[in-house]
Amino acid sequence: GTFTALEKIEKKIIDFLYRGGGDVLDPSSEKSAAFAAAVQYSLGRYQIGLERYVRLFEKIGFMGGKLGLDIGSGAGHWCLAYLTHNERVTGIDVRPEYVQLSTRLVELAGRSESCEFLEAKAEALPLKDATIDFAWAHSVLMFTDAETALSEVSRVLRYHGAFYCGYTVLGGRLAAIHKAIASGDEGNLKFQLNIVLSAYLYNSGIYATPVSKVRMLDLESLLMICRAYGLG
Repeated sequence: GTFTALEKIEKKIIDFLYRGGGDVLDPSSEKSAAFAAAVQYSLGRYQIGLERYVRLFEKIGFMGGKLGLDIGSGAGHWCLAYLTHNERVTGIDVRPEYVQLSTRLVELAGRSESCEFLEAKAEALPLKDATIDFAWAHSVLMFTDAETALSEVSRVLRYHGAFYCGYTVLGGRLAAIHKAIASGDEGNLKFQLNIVLSAYLYNSGIYATPVSKVRMLDLESLLMICRAYGLG
C-alpha cells in the first residue's frame, strides 16, 4: 500500500543520512559543518516518518493538486509527503545545503521528475502569478518579513488555492525552554532563548544580528496580515 512504499523510501533515505549524506557539498570546513547540521536535522525528520506529514495533508484537504509550494522546505520531507496525493511540488529554502541535500534525497526516492528545490526567499518567490494550488510554511514564517512573504503567497496562489501555516508563538517557545531546563539540554535551551530574545529585540526595533531578524507575532496579528492579502 501507500504507506509501505513510504516506509521503503524512508529506509533508503535514513540509511543514506546515517552514512553522512554523501559528497554533496564542497569539502570546505564552513560548508561541511553546515551540511553536517542539515544531515542531522534531516535524519530526525525522516525518523518521524513521512506518514505523519501525509496524514496532515489529508486532514487539511491538500489533495488532488497540480503544483504545490513548500516555503522553507528543509529536508524535503513535506514535499515527498505531498506527492502522495498530488502531482508536482516546488520547495524553496534560503540555505544552499538544504537545497542540495533535499535534491539528493528526492533522487533517492525516485521523485525527481515531480519535485524541484530552489534557493530563494519567501519574500521573493521565483514563481509566476496564480500557478500554485497549495502552499505551506511550517515554522519558518517567523524568520521572514511576514507581510511581504504573505503577499507573495497570495500572488502565486491560484484562485481558490489554499495556504497552510504552522507558526510557533511565544507560549510554544516558553514551553520548549521549560522542557530544556528540566532535561538539562543546554544546546536546545540556548537555541530557544536566542529565538525569544531575537524576537523581542526585533519587536523593539533592535536587531540581534545583521542577518537574523526573528519576529514572534501573536495569533490575531498573524491572522490580520493573512486577511489583508486574502488568505483568511
